[in-house]
Order: sequence, then structure tokens, then C-alpha cells
Amino acid sequence: MVGRLSLCALLFSASALAEEASAPATPATAAGMDARMRNLADALALQLKRLPGDHREQRFAVLPFENVGEETIERSLGLVVSDLVTTDLARDHRLPLVERGQLGEVMAELALQQSGAIDDKQVLTLGKMAGARALIVGRVADGGAEFVVSVRAVDAESGSVLVAEEVKLPKSELVAFSARAVVLRSRSGAAFRSAVLPGWGQVYNDQPVKGALLGIATGGLALATVALGGQALYGSLVTYPAAGRVGDSAKMSAEEKAAYVEGVRVRANTQGLAAQILAGATAGAWLVTVADAYLSGTDVANLDAALASN
Repeated sequence: MVGRLSLCALLFSASALAEEASAPATPATAAGMDARMRNLADALALQLKRLPGDHREQRFAVLPFENVGEETIERSLGLVVSDLVTTDLARDHRLPLVERGQLGEVMAELALQQSGAIDDKQVLTLGKMAGARALIVGRVADGGAEFVVSVRAVDAESGSVLVAEEVKLPKSELVAFSARAVVLRSRSGAAFRSAVLPGWGQVYNDQPVKGALLGIATGGLALATVALGGQALYGSLVTYPAAGRVGDSAKMSAEEKAAYVEGVRVRANTQGLAAQILAGATAGAWLVTVADAYLSGTDVANLDAALASN
């Protein structure tokens, strides 16, 4: 009897564990920043698609979110999170979005900050000028151990709030993501970094292997230039002037002394010419790293093109 009860209890426990394992994850239990942001985008897209008319023929705008708190301002987390929302809406839901460049121009025309609070009246004006059916606005606030993201979708025609959502993101994950966020990069920033230190711009563009190779190649040329240039300078300033005295101390004949001095002069000139060639090669390699950093970098136009191709 006891054996049967034990067997029944074991089967019941196994069944319960199986049901728990097969139960779908809810938004509250979904782990990770990416899962939480996708749930947020899903909720926004659901309401935007319910607006009158075909959503595929309308356009929507995601404004840079407001930063609330010292750390959010320092890391531009409002811009980072709004970029995540933009990417999820475009990639997962194929919603037509106002290009960032156009949106930035409209905001500049209205003298609005690229990351700040926008009131309802400004939302309506901005939506009309940008040609957006609805706008998504939000804020990122420091909540201690987490960052609290509050987002709402606003009807650009009536000003009514279509949906309001809030999600808490793990601090460590969002901070780590912001350190490599594409939206915070620029082509000019990448080019400047490679101009300062070869390969740095490629690392900034999230191309560490290319950056290391270009940095090592350019650095190697620079070191060879310095070494050969130093030898040429030493030969010109020290060895060549002393060649005559060396010939005298070695008791060379006049012809031998002349040939020796000429050899020292030719060697110093050859080293100097080689150093100049290496210097030109170093400068060329450095310029290549700067140009590559710029061309492989990302700016607003590149981000819009990337979203359009998804």
C-alpha cells in the first residue's frame, strides 16, 4: 500500500513538473532585457494597428525618450531605449516609421530637445509636421536597482493616449548595451578616433579584429620609420662627420679614406630615403584606417537604411 502511494506521489510530482516546464512564459517572468523590450513593442504595435485605416499606409514616429536621473542623462539611455523600440517595431511588426533624420529636422524646427519632455500640444504639432499618424513618447528613469521605462502611444490627430506601458530593465544589462549602442555612434566619431589612434575607430564601430589588424600594421610601419629615421639621423650627425677622423686613426691612404667617407655618406642618405618612404607608407596606412572607420561607421542615415532593409 505504501509502495502504491509513493508511486502515485512520484507520478503526480513528475506531472506537475512537466506542466510547469511546458507553461508559456508570461511577460512578467520573461527574462532578459531583449524579451522585455519585445513585449513592450508588441503591446504598442497591437494598438497602433487598431487605428482606423491600413497601418501599412500610415507612418508612425518614435521620439527620443526623456532622460530622468543623472546616470540616464550621462549614458543617453533615453535615446538608446527609444532606438530599441524603433528597431523592434520595424523589424518585428513592419510598421512604417518616420526616418530619424526627418524627425530630427522637424524637432529642430520646433526648437525641441532631442531627448526631453514633450507636452501634448507639441506632440500634435510634431505629428502633423512629420506626417505621423501616431507618436510614441517615453522616459527612462533611474529606479535604483533597475531602470523604469514608461512609454505611451499618442494619436497625433486627437491627442488621446492609445496605450501606456511600463517596463523595468535590469541596470547591468542596459548599461552594458548602451556601451556598444549603435545609435550613440557616428561616422565622424569613428574617423576622429582612428585619426588619434589607428584602429580605435574600428573598435568603436564594433569591429575589434579589423581594428587590431589595422592598428598593428600601422603601428609597425610607424616603429620601423622611427627606427630607420633614427639610424639615418645618427649617421648624418655623428657617423659621417667622424668618418674622416676614423680614416686617419686607421691610417688609411687618401684613396681609402675618401672611399670610406663616401660609403658612410651613401649609407646615411640611403637610410634617410628609406625612412622617408616608410613615413609616407605610415601616413597612407593611417589615412586608410581613418577612411575605413568613416565608411564602415554608422550615422542616422545608415540606421534608417538598415531598418528599411529588415
